Amino acid sequence: MSNTSARFATYPGDTTHIIGEIKGPNTWGERLTAVTADYDPAADQTRVGFAYTTTNDIEASK
Repeated sequence: MSNTSARFATYPGDTTHIIGEIKGPNTWGERLTAVTADYDPAADQTRVGFAYTTTNDIEASK
């Protein structure tokens, strides 16, 4: 898995625990892994960066 973020999403509250979780599939059938999570306490939200997940990553997570 690459640590290069492919996309970002913002979630309410502190969701920094999401790092390493595989999410998806999205509307294009892709699965993404959360690789960064930056919590902003002033805004009470977390910006999460996702990288594309490989088939090997999915198999290893089982």
